[in-house]
Amino acid sequence: MTIESCSYPMKQKLSILTVAPLLFSISSAELVITEVMSKSSHPADKDWWELSNTDNEAVNVEGYYWDDDGESGDDGAILPDITIGPGESIIIIEGEKSDFEGMWAPTGLQLFDEDDVTGPDLFSGLSSGGETLSLWDKDPNNHDDAVLIDSVTFPAANPGISFEWNSAGTPLGLSAEGQNNAFIARSNGEGEAGTDIGSPGEYVEAGSLVSPSFQPPLVATWRKGLPLENSAFRVVASDPNAGEIISISIANQPAWLTLTDRGNGTAKLGGTPPEKGVFTFQVRIEDDSEVTNPVTETFTLHVFGDNNVVLMNEYNAVAAEEFIDGDDGEGVDTFFDREEGNGGDWFELAVVGTGNTANSPVTPQAGTTVDMRGWSVQITTSLIPKTIKLSQDDYWAAVPAGTILTFTERSRADGGYDTAINQTSKLDTEGYLWTNIQLNDPFFIDQNQSNFGDEIEINSSNTQFIVFDASGKAVFGPSGEGVLSTDTDNDGFPDVSPSVNAREVYKLEQDPSPAIDAMFAAYDDGKSSSFGEPNVGSAGAFVQDFTPYVTSNTPPSFTSLPILSPDEENYSYTITLSEAATIKAETMPEFLTLSGNVISNNRPITFDDVGTYAIELLADDGEATFNQTPQKFTLTVGSPFEQWLAGFGISPENANPDNDSATSLEEYLFGGDPTSSASFPILSISDGRFIIDLRRGVEDYLIDIEWSSDLENWSTELINREDRSDSPLGEEYRRNAYSYNGDSALVRFFRAKVRVAE
Repeated sequence: MTIESCSYPMKQKLSILTVAPLLFSISSAELVITEVMSKSSHPADKDWWELSNTDNEAVNVEGYYWDDDGESGDDGAILPDITIGPGESIIIIEGEKSDFEGMWAPTGLQLFDEDDVTGPDLFSGLSSGGETLSLWDKDPNNHDDAVLIDSVTFPAANPGISFEWNSAGTPLGLSAEGQNNAFIARSNGEGEAGTDIGSPGEYVEAGSLVSPSFQPPLVATWRKGLPLENSAFRVVASDPNAGEIISISIANQPAWLTLTDRGNGTAKLGGTPPEKGVFTFQVRIEDDSEVTNPVTETFTLHVFGDNNVVLMNEYNAVAAEEFIDGDDGEGVDTFFDREEGNGGDWFELAVVGTGNTANSPVTPQAGTTVDMRGWSVQITTSLIPKTIKLSQDDYWAAVPAGTILTFTERSRADGGYDTAINQTSKLDTEGYLWTNIQLNDPFFIDQNQSNFGDEIEINSSNTQFIVFDASGKAVFGPSGEGVLSTDTDNDGFPDVSPSVNAREVYKLEQDPSPAIDAMFAAYDDGKSSSFGEPNVGSAGAFVQDFTPYVTSNTPPSFTSLPILSPDEENYSYTITLSEAATIKAETMPEFLTLSGNVISNNRPITFDDVGTYAIELLADDGEATFNQTPQKFTLTVGSPFEQWLAGFGISPENANPDNDSATSLEEYLFGGDPTSSASFPILSISDGRFIIDLRRGVEDYLIDIEWSSDLENWSTELINREDRSDSPLGEEYRRNAYSYNGDSALVRFFRAKVRVAE
């Protein structure tokens, strides 16, 4: 049995720091930690570090122990039998070697990943917020005589840029292209141009003249109307060459921004930002050696404002393989309950509106709306920010104050949630609405102007959010881990950044109000979450109060999930609502009719209808305020074969998933189960007749019965269909019998060939 044709239709960390970042090394013997990448921009976000042998003799490091939690050595990994040649560097990699190789294309460089080491923690990940990395000659947990070989301490990372030390353990700061052997990675790990900067496999000899380098952070946050002189942010540069003087200058800055070079490798920013927004400028550093090259970096200053119309309310940092509050914890989400990944990557905004500006500070005001058409949310975890662009859909034109907006990467089928407008409607009692937007939704997310691809990369490594309006002006944020939001010394300026781990969420533990700004908001980590509902404080005593947004009416909610494909030639979707309302069909294909609350086909759906159709419904309760709720979805009409495959959970591209002697198409036509190798079509010869069971109503495919006497030359001549009868396979099939009217003395072979009807 063969198929002649099978072409059937298919369907950074941002912060204000009070002191210069700590970056130093304790070095012993000839082994030196010479590079650390604690925040790769690779999509898998895999860290790595470099160990170099600066001696003229080889060193074997079998049994050496390293730990990334400081000098305690409590929880680390043991190196295997590795010989490092004179002047050679090796790389220790989180994840798989292929991730690293795909980015850096190393030649002759020894790479070791989690599969090569042993110990209590193979590679827990280097903290992008800064920590200490240490190496011993043996496990210090089991050997009192373990010797600390080298230890380096590094500050918060700039995404995609490594820290470097020379052969004497002197810190060289951040890698810069063309400086100290550093270069840009060949790839980003997904086939696009690389952005990471480092020098894996290369280190700088002590005594070499090197250019000065910047110390992070290169990104800062501040508030509109507050003088930058009151902030602790400084430009910090370092130069390992003794006696050299560094000069610092600024270019392309906004008119209000100044820089004062202090003459000691640091410079102070000054001026008062008159408005909120994102400001970039260039800072140049050079030393007086007249040998090394100047270095220029782009700095970014995010300026907050007051009277924010939207707030970051909560985001999920729980890793895919983790439970909220850990395996042994009791934390749950009020919607997702307790499951791995806690619903996947999602975040939640609270729409608070313009508020009552007559009051100081601005207070919530019920009944106001926000026009969010064309707005965007920027998510920064990797070096390349992800952008979610809202569409021009009418829904975004008037989003009520009190709306909780959740955005999910996963669909309902993948453990997340599908788009549901006004899914929970409690404006008249508790003051909030809940709307969820699934990020792949083409109606509410502008897919062409968004760049999040397959994932938005929300995790526990300094994920931060900025919301921009349609003009590109920042209206809220940055908000997230690494943004200062707590004033511990009560000097009027925040000095502590909340942190979150891979078993927690990040959430606002404060009543939502337009007067809140991210810089002073009560954000905290949490071991429970409340997707689509007011936040509950970590201790459980605090619950967000949305009652200032109570209005007299709530819009209706669709309580039914749309049917996304027909059942072969028929379609039926019964619509249910939270309250009595009129249902209108704004957009619908001609073969469907809305009657009351039921959408059904007005004629059989045929092969000619194969394609996708936008369906837009509108529920209207007739009230004057917030009275309409849309439901928009895409109806996919596949061929009967595609629909049959979908019933087994098989895509049309999978030709033979059960690896038997028949393709899925052949099993569809002639009777078989594509998921079971024990079930396949039976074609038989009885009384000189060729017998097949053929599915009824398969006008899309033509079946040719052929004969041969040598298995090389085949013909349809002299083949006649003798009769049809009921098939033992059931009503969906018809048994067909064919005879050969040629020379009966010949040995005859029969086959059925399938081709697509023109």
